[in-house]
Amino acid sequence: MTLLLLALTVSRAHAAACVCGRNVALPSPGVLRPWAGVFALDYGARLEANDSLWRGFGVNDLYGNSMEGMYMPPMLVHTASLSATLGLPAHFSVSTTLPYMYKNNLGVSEMPGDTDLASFNDVDLTGHWAWQSDDKQAFVATSLGPTFPTGTVVPYSPVRSGRGVMGGTASASAGVKATPHVALAAQVSGATGFGADSTGYTVGSTASVVAGAQWTPREGGRLSFAALGIERWAGEDKQDDYYLKNSGSLITDIALVGTFTFWESDVRSAGVTLRAQVPLYQVIGDPMYAENFGGSAGVTVVAF
Repeated sequence: MTLLLLALTVSRAHAAACVCGRNVALPSPGVLRPWAGVFALDYGARLEANDSLWRGFGVNDLYGNSMEGMYMPPMLVHTASLSATLGLPAHFSVSTTLPYMYKNNLGVSEMPGDTDLASFNDVDLTGHWAWQSDDKQAFVATSLGPTFPTGTVVPYSPVRSGRGVMGGTASASAGVKATPHVALAAQVSGATGFGADSTGYTVGSTASVVAGAQWTPREGGRLSFAALGIERWAGEDKQDDYYLKNSGSLITDIALVGTFTFWESDVRSAGVTLRAQVPLYQVIGDPMYAENFGGSAGVTVVAF
């Protein structure tokens, strides 16, 4: 149950923030009872584009500052999401997420149009399927689904809440329980939009690879910890037929996650998840695309 709560709490955050590419989770089988209902509420915050704070052991800035001479302050990006997952027969499930984002510039930007942003993100509807071995020591899982253009496109910016068009997400994952206390898992996932918006602007696709381990101090216990290594890629944006070479990134992160199931009753339960994430190395096209550090907190409830 703890592994399930971990996956449902943080993986929904990734789906909600697919444009920004944060909060990639350690995968788990996520096999629910048919017609089981799981709800998750998540809040996260991250700091970006601050040259004076931690940006990893190395930053490869490919093209330099495209807005040299214009002051662009660091950004504090808040995200919140409410998600619901319904278990279906034959190891299928379906989920949807209502995400919200608020970007707060920590100062007055001299770049025209670079203002605070508050809006819903693109909403997703995702189908999941998972196979788990009879002894529950191994699993493989896949997901696929559309995203809807409910967010806001911000051209020439690293922070936006939508693609402006219908899109899609997909993932494949696998894992094994190496010992009674340690589970290993890995996942590859991606998200893209289906074409350009009404102005001819195309937000770049994103992809990620995550691998990690989860440790449960007490076998079958309510407390667990996970460490993740994450490689995240964001493609270049495009205006009509022109690729914006300063956009896009390739970032290597590490994240630490703790999960505690604080209530259980029959098939119902509730748990809390805390997460911290920092970059190790970044290849970026512009300093404004650099990340610093972030964290999140979430509550997941298996309601029925």
